Amino acid sequence: MSSIKFDNTGNGQLHVPGFHDIPVDYELPVGQRFAHGALPDWSESRGRAIRLTQPEVLMLRIMEMLTERQNWEVDVFDEGIVQQWYREILVQFQARSGPDEWGDMSIDLDLITSKTWDWCIAELRDKAVSFREKDYIITLNADSGVCKSAVLVNEDLQKELQAAFQPLLQETPGYHDLVDPDLYMLVYGRTAVLSQGGQVTMTAAGISYPTTSSDVHVAPSLQHPIDTWTTQHGRPPRDDSIGPFYRWSHRCQWLPCEVDFVSPEGTNVRITSYINNLHPRNGKAYAAIEKLISACIEPWNDILIRDPVSRYPPRIRTYGFVTTGLNEPYNQLGSEVLGWRQCKHWPRPTWAMDCEKIKQYLAIPEPDLKFRIIDDDPSEPVYPKDLLGFMTPEMWKSVEQVQEVVSEKRFRLHSFQYPEPGVSYSYDEWKLGKTAQPIVDHDHQYQSVCLQNQFRNQGLQVIVRVSSIELTAEQAIFSGDDDYHVDGLLNEHVVATARYYYDVENITEARISFQQEVDLDAFEITLEPHAMQKIFGLPRTDEDPATFGDAPPKLQTLGSVTATHQGCFLAWPNTLRYRTLPFSLQDPHLSGHQRFVTIWLVDPHYRICSSRNVPPQQHAWWREDTMFDQLGSQFGLPQELRDLIMRATGDWPMGLDEAVGFKEQSVVERERAICAQSQEVRTHDFWLPIQLGEQG
Repeated sequence: MSSIKFDNTGNGQLHVPGFHDIPVDYELPVGQRFAHGALPDWSESRGRAIRLTQPEVLMLRIMEMLTERQNWEVDVFDEGIVQQWYREILVQFQARSGPDEWGDMSIDLDLITSKTWDWCIAELRDKAVSFREKDYIITLNADSGVCKSAVLVNEDLQKELQAAFQPLLQETPGYHDLVDPDLYMLVYGRTAVLSQGGQVTMTAAGISYPTTSSDVHVAPSLQHPIDTWTTQHGRPPRDDSIGPFYRWSHRCQWLPCEVDFVSPEGTNVRITSYINNLHPRNGKAYAAIEKLISACIEPWNDILIRDPVSRYPPRIRTYGFVTTGLNEPYNQLGSEVLGWRQCKHWPRPTWAMDCEKIKQYLAIPEPDLKFRIIDDDPSEPVYPKDLLGFMTPEMWKSVEQVQEVVSEKRFRLHSFQYPEPGVSYSYDEWKLGKTAQPIVDHDHQYQSVCLQNQFRNQGLQVIVRVSSIELTAEQAIFSGDDDYHVDGLLNEHVVATARYYYDVENITEARISFQQEVDLDAFEITLEPHAMQKIFGLPRTDEDPATFGDAPPKLQTLGSVTATHQGCFLAWPNTLRYRTLPFSLQDPHLSGHQRFVTIWLVDPHYRICSSRNVPPQQHAWWREDTMFDQLGSQFGLPQELRDLIMRATGDWPMGLDEAVGFKEQSVVERERAICAQSQEVRTHDFWLPIQLGEQG
């Protein structure tokens, strides 16, 4: 157990990362905190996030697609409707123009066997039962999962949020972040902090400010983590290990608010310190956000990862595969034809009979490319699809040319069967974690999280952002995110995200795509390289000369979830990388918008500096709360004298221009952190360049 005790209660010194000898980059050991980000100590833990087979990825996508249908939780128990679902998906699949037409929701029904489909329906029926109990389901559930619901947040709360944030829309027209945690952050070396004790108290009327300068102390200036490492080791870190240092910040940190549970049981909460950049006088907004946080607790319980193992075992576990190749008709062609030994007398008396056998062999139907173990080699002659029709009378007279065509046919017929669920263990065994048979392994241990019990006394810390994406005829497209990423700098310890879309109008389909860091142990899997690439959906680096021979990164895109509809609630752990996909106006002649609240959960195993410990830095808040209220109502000073005092204090504590400057610096840091996230993803160390046409 860690010997460091975190404390930001205000009952004494502030003991959190970055203050009083606790390094800003201090990390609790694995198993004593929740997982967050693509950190090596989590991704390399035994049993975590094994790469899924391609059929299992398609299972996740099929189940996600079906749960987007209206009334799915009832219809899934109707066999007739279930059969109709399959026919409709089959029509969609057959009508597609290319394999990637659906992007990260593409489905190849050739890989969905009847056994695979039956597993999906059985799992969906259990999800439907769970949905009736919880009002949400967990989708794309592999290492962890994504919680989604259209009914978890009731319509009354939706209207409360719309009414509460409408005034903010009027204050900041066209501004995408109505409540922006990037403004007035904790800035090391600049922000005044109650680091020796004391709390910022909040009432409906306003916020308490320190009465004397001795109550506050400027947050310490911190060394860059690279400089700290250099001091400790007497040399700078190697260039190839420098990436993780950029995922921490020695300059700034989002300020979470404090959240307390209001009763000995249940998930109802109360916000006890101000939401940064949302004044407490917005009482309706605070009340609505409290209800929304309460609704987040159970979904977070179902997606957070604490133990160094995945929340779910794989549905399909394979250590090999079944090959097909029709060896018997090939072996019957004759040793001379196959090139096993040289024919001394040519042409053979039986050559005409041999040719008939060869013609029958060349006429055998070929499997699709996706089932072939060995792909075409661009360095070899390119043969047409119809090998039998390709043969000319002159070619039939040449045993060498016949052998080459027969060899090409053998490569084409050398195929494999994709693994399917229900072989290593049944669906019922999978639900119970009984995944060790018949393979020698340990059963899966499902983990349980209960935030409201474990952290009821100390409460939670959350970071709030309220966003509004406004589209017009002049700006009709939202471009989405450039890359997959996880939110937050590592010193902010974000472990889960919840997002609620409270107001959506006139936009095309909006989706969030999810990707996870994975591993694949080649020493445990006896596969040929080409089959490995196909069975596990590994990217084909040999198709691009710029990346030929590069080992593929340990990343796997699971699929995407819709965020199109008003009332949509999503939650996911920070072990999942996500990317918001582009969308645009549905009707280009009208305006449209997507407005949502994002709530990030700070790992409650830590405490970090929060708005409880930092008096508000907004000059406008201080001016209104302290100067006008106290000088006017309490001391009765005339307006002229109050104006004189305001001019003398300038922009204290911090003006908007300075706050925007710090935000711009932070944006650069966060962009660099996202780059570091991708750069630090490891590659499959078993990988060797797959020369097309070679046998594994």
